[in-house]
Order: sequence, then structure tokens, then C-alpha cells
Amino acid sequence: RPLNSYMAFRAYYSPIFLDFQQKAISPLLTMLWQGDHFQAKWTILAKAYSKIRDQQGKDNANLSEFLELVTPVIGIIAPADYLSTMGWQMTEGENGPTLHRETIPDFSSFSDELRTTNVSVEDIIEYFQLVGYAVNAS
Repeated sequence: RPLNSYMAFRAYYSPIFLDFQQKAISPLLTMLWQGDHFQAKWTILAKAYSKIRDQQGKDNANLSEFLELVTPVIGIIAPADYLSTMGWQMTEGENGPTLHRETIPDFSSFSDELRTTNVSVEDIIEYFQLVGYAVNAS
């Protein structure tokens, strides 16, 4: 079954909320996803990972490791920078963390690498091979 783009996004950004319980994290990640400007990139990453996983087997295709290696290639904001870059503010209340958007970023001010990509699923797989993982791009 193919990995969907939201699950890839969620796997990559959930460490932002490491100190909180899963039931508190889930709605926050959904909120971030709904306001994310880069969902098309996540679709590319999810398709590439699914192909790699299908070829190598799930035990040999760690999603977190894959994302750590390939997100810089396609221009994904690092988890440590995501909230501030995307205009989100997190506060901790009695009932756990909450998010509110202070600003909508001016995406035209983002670097070309963040704004757009011409990296394909095949490019991601090829890069994954270059850094030492044996995968066929076909």
C-alpha cells in the first residue's frame, strides 16, 4: 500500500512535538498539514519512499532515515525551523499544546529551493542510491 503524503509529512514533523502525548500531537499535525504550502513535494517523497519500500522490503526501508536523507534534496523546511518559518506559534496550555498562526509567510521571499522543485520521484530514488542505498529506479 503506498504511503500517503500526509503520513510522510507527519513522520517528518512529529519530532517538533516530542514532549507531548500522541493524542495531543495528532490534531496539531493535521492543522499544520492543512496549512502547508508544500504538499506536492510530500507527494513526490511519499511515492519515492513507497517504491523503495516495495523493492527493499519494509524492514530495510526506514521512513525516518529516508526523510532525513532526501528532504534537503527537494527543499523541505527542517523540523526545528518549520513553525517559525511557516508563521506558527505554539503555546502550552492546561490541556496540552495549541497552535495559532501569527502570520502567513510571504512565499515569494522564500529561496527557490523551498518555493518550487523540479526533483522527480526518480531523482529522489537515484539520490538515495548515490548515498549508499541499493535501489533500482525502475
